[in-house]
Amino acid sequence: MGEVLGKQAKANEISSHINTILSTVSSKVGNIPQNEKITAYFAGHDVYHVYGSTTFEHFQILTAGGTNVASSITTWLPTVSPEQLILWNPQVIFTLEGVNKTDILQDSKIQTVAAVQNQKVYAIPQGGWDFGSLRAIFAIEWLSTKLYPEKWSDVNIQNAANTFYQNVYGINYWGPSLA
Repeated sequence: MGEVLGKQAKANEISSHINTILSTVSSKVGNIPQNEKITAYFAGHDVYHVYGSTTFEHFQILTAGGTNVASSITTWLPTVSPEQLILWNPQVIFTLEGVNKTDILQDSKIQTVAAVQNQKVYAIPQGGWDFGSLRAIFAIEWLSTKLYPEKWSDVNIQNAANTFYQNVYGINYWGPSLA
């Protein structure tokens, strides 16, 4: 795009910033042994529809240092039973923007799931963070902060979002709080 638009210098700057984000994530969570990785589940607009191994959300979880409990799923957003969710027992549940986390946390059918018991259910802050856009790169960093908060204690994610939005889009981050 940089060449087509005659903006190669800006494209190189953005590319460098994106690579820095991915390198930072890798440096913080890339060496975690497989058996110590946090297990995650990425739900659609409700907790009973899941993103499996053929989705962008799956690769976001992996890049963020997690393990997708639904990696055996290869169809698009299938319905998952409460029993299957209990068997998978993810430590963290991610879902889409606008989903009411309280509905998941109070769902009587999945109260034994670790993510529910430990209140580790997160809706991505903005639409578009879960598919192929530059914002999805920043979402990987955000997901990683939810999977491994102790590894990110030196990072102010709100400031990181602002830096990302300034470098990539030339604007301040104006979305909801990420803390």
